[in-house]
Amino acid sequence: MSPVDLVNHVLNVAICLAAVWKGGRPERAAAIVFLLSWLASLFVWSSLGLMHSQAAVLVIDTLVLGVFGYLAWQSGRAWLMWAAAFQSIGVSIHFATLLDLRVSHMAYFWSLSLSAYGVIGSLAVGTFTAWREREALAGSPGAF
Repeated sequence: MSPVDLVNHVLNVAICLAAVWKGGRPERAAAIVFLLSWLASLFVWSSLGLMHSQAAVLVIDTLVLGVFGYLAWQSGRAWLMWAAAFQSIGVSIHFATLLDLRVSHMAYFWSLSLSAYGVIGSLAVGTFTAWREREALAGSPGAF
């Protein structure tokens, strides 16, 4: 495992743990879905190989997109709309690669990585915002 992979794994786990600990219900749900999908994708990639697992990872990522869309619709939180948008980039690159639109392997992996950073960054912002809002309400004299 390269140092970049290690930093990526630690960052993903740390942000998801922070979301479970300090976030609201939508942040906790999104963090659990993100972690489960990330682990499932790693399992599929290690079992089938990076280039033979595209269809399986497409299914996983499409399900995550659906969950993020549902959570955004139910909660109305802006960060979830951003997370869904970044997730849709990953789903789009899967489709483009499966349709053989001459997407290079490097472009495929970089696009997936960047969209995942967008998703985890959105989760971090959403978690921080939910935590600060809850702290502000707890500290206000009229909060109940």
